[in-house]
Amino acid sequence: METQSNFRLIPSNLLLPISPLIPLSMLKRVISALRKLRGSQSEPVVEQGPLYPAVREALIEVQAYARTHGGKIELVSVSMSGEVAVRFEGACKGCPVADLTFRHGIELQLKTLVPGVSRVTRV
Repeated sequence: METQSNFRLIPSNLLLPISPLIPLSMLKRVISALRKLRGSQSEPVVEQGPLYPAVREALIEVQAYARTHGGKIELVSVSMSGEVAVRFEGACKGCPVADLTFRHGIELQLKTLVPGVSRVTRV
């Protein structure tokens, strides 16, 4: 049991480089533990303003680049005033160029694709 709790300390972006060093059966347990952990930390959408459906659809298109690198951009909230909050997951979490991707990719694209988005923040 103690080893399973230790698996939660391994960031998912480190699994690929160390996977040849871990037996397949153990790697499957690690991945399963990380998926359970990620699911338990997921927070529900806090606010759903009138722009929520449009932002959700635009985010699917915008996050295509992140998905190609094993990342995910989760929509956290859309306020009544058009403020959007997103969270980086997977490989995007802790990525050294995440700020650049956020400002010049995600924020700019959401503001362009969804008129009315006044601000985009990372949480």
